[in-house]
Amino acid sequence: MLVNRIQNSLNKTFGLDQQSRLVVGVSGGVDSLALLHLLHSAGYNVVAAHFNHHLRQEAEGDAQFVAQTARDLGCAFIRGDGDVAQMAATEKLSIEAAARKARYLFLFAEAERLEAQAVVTAHTADDQVETLLMHLIHGSGLNGLRGMQPRTLLNPYSSKIPLVRPLLDTWREELEAYCREKQLQPRVDVTNADPTYLRNRIRLELIPLLAGYNPRIKERLTGLAANARGSLEVLEDAISEKYRQALRASGVGFRSFDRALLAAHPPATRLEIIRKAALEILPNSQDIDRAALVRGAALLDGSVSGLQANLADGLDTQVAGDRLTLVLAGSPVIQPEWPVSPANRTLELTVPGFVQLENGWGIEAQWLEVEPDLVFDSNNSPNAAILDAGSLTLPLTIRRRAPGDRFQPLGVETGSLTVGDFFTNVKMPREARVGWPLVFSGNQVVWMPGYRLAETAKVQKNSRELVQLRLVQKS
Repeated sequence: MLVNRIQNSLNKTFGLDQQSRLVVGVSGGVDSLALLHLLHSAGYNVVAAHFNHHLRQEAEGDAQFVAQTARDLGCAFIRGDGDVAQMAATEKLSIEAAARKARYLFLFAEAERLEAQAVVTAHTADDQVETLLMHLIHGSGLNGLRGMQPRTLLNPYSSKIPLVRPLLDTWREELEAYCREKQLQPRVDVTNADPTYLRNRIRLELIPLLAGYNPRIKERLTGLAANARGSLEVLEDAISEKYRQALRASGVGFRSFDRALLAAHPPATRLEIIRKAALEILPNSQDIDRAALVRGAALLDGSVSGLQANLADGLDTQVAGDRLTLVLAGSPVIQPEWPVSPANRTLELTVPGFVQLENGWGIEAQWLEVEPDLVFDSNNSPNAAILDAGSLTLPLTIRRRAPGDRFQPLGVETGSLTVGDFFTNVKMPREARVGWPLVFSGNQVVWMPGYRLAETAKVQKNSRELVQLRLVQKS
């Protein structure tokens, strides 16, 4: 019996209990309607979650249908809405990729809010076959051959709530039979017959063609996916170790690697490390194929011109100095060796005193005794500076750069330049410039931590009081 099979799978394979909430993605079609009914019949605490992409005239009717179905079953219902077409245009994504992103953002945000144990979707064995063929057409590597995983953590959406697909071993015809048996009337999405979409052409044209060569082609392909998953479990341990050795920084939307360590690996290993990073950032992308990985890896040896290559769906590979970084459009890149000043805040630094920055860095200030015959205008250490206290307005302040900020570096006796131009002159990595801390006296930059003291704050022969500033990294 299907309901018993699903219940056994959820309990034993996925470790889900019946008391904690499950956020279930429900479009109103056959698969998701059957899944909602199965979970409810098995006694699970389900929340029906519907996302309206606003791509079809019938979309509002779908939302109302799911809401009514949830009421009939006595389930909680939540709804999300989004302008997917606008998202696709703004973020330069395909409609399918934008819809997937918007939907998962909604599902996992609600799961976090409701403290759910998992997000559950109705992907079937048929979906697995279609996904596998899409990956093959796009030139996927071994990772793509394993298809969708029954349980996975989608890091950009949640680092603790898993995505569970309990129907991956269930064929759609079984769910259609279940709906008929329970007299469920699913909604029909007419776009599923639109040959504009690759997945539809695969389902309606390619799979029937392949079945002419092997009537059991779908079973063979799901078996291939299972075999690939088993092989990858062995290979991923080796790749993960090399990945950890080369990784230098990571965060939401970016992964940064030691360029030399990455380049030292064989080409196949480089591609797999880049693939692993790309899929951590964009776990649902269908467009990260071998050609995309080759474009990214080519930056390691300078075989292509420029310092940036687009992979897919707004994900770029960039090279700066000794780093190769994968970064999603709009995501800030923070390296551990970069001090970062908090966004939209001005910090006050007293003397003596200490200000904690982000990323484990801070700036400390102390008084320093004046000693005869000492000269402090050479700026020997970029992470420390000695300033003429008489030229300062205390307390000092620390913030990020703002439009109009200018700087007169030590040694430049007349004139000044914009802070942006100074960053360019010293070849500061572009990603570091956004959050780099500047030390101000009044409205003048008196120290560029890690780089240069200001000419106006240097110690003079007649200086009577001195202030020492130090940029320090604390664990």
